Amino acid sequence: MINRFFITCYPGMYWLLENIQSLIFQINAALLISHSMRRDSVLAVVLNSEEEAILFSGRYLRNYRPDLQSASGLILKTILSRNLRREGIRILSLGNLRKKIGKILEIFILKPDCKPLEECLKNLPAVFIMPSNIKYGCLEKMKIHGNEASIPNIEYFEDHHIITVVHNIVDKRLEE
Repeated sequence: MINRFFITCYPGMYWLLENIQSLIFQINAALLISHSMRRDSVLAVVLNSEEEAILFSGRYLRNYRPDLQSASGLILKTILSRNLRREGIRILSLGNLRKKIGKILEIFILKPDCKPLEECLKNLPAVFIMPSNIKYGCLEKMKIHGNEASIPNIEYFEDHHIITVVHNIVDKRLEE
């Protein structure tokens, strides 16, 4: 079962490929723990200009290595082959992404100067929309609405740092 659904955004494919190390940091933060995979987490990477999303599912992702060469090779192979289903990596239209997260009731848009996420998070599963979606205008294209929430000093963090902090908050909530 998916408990954590993270959505991040890039302006387009060119920007993604140019910043693939940043994407790999986000995948590692969203899906990896010590020596295994977070089976309950999903990372959706929205490509604004293509109006598509690349979905990375911890439940189905196999043969993923967190180093730059291995991870970028797997990602590029999927993107270039346009294989819509490959070992836990799927390419979806934004409409299909909306349908996928439409079943999840808790949706949080993470941004500065809002109520703390710890106070807002009531139930799992939950969708966490990263600040990059606002920065690159993906939120409007996705037509997703949710509660605004924040973590301390969010404006100083990149998306992969925010994902790690959200995991810590959720893990604490599950321990209670």
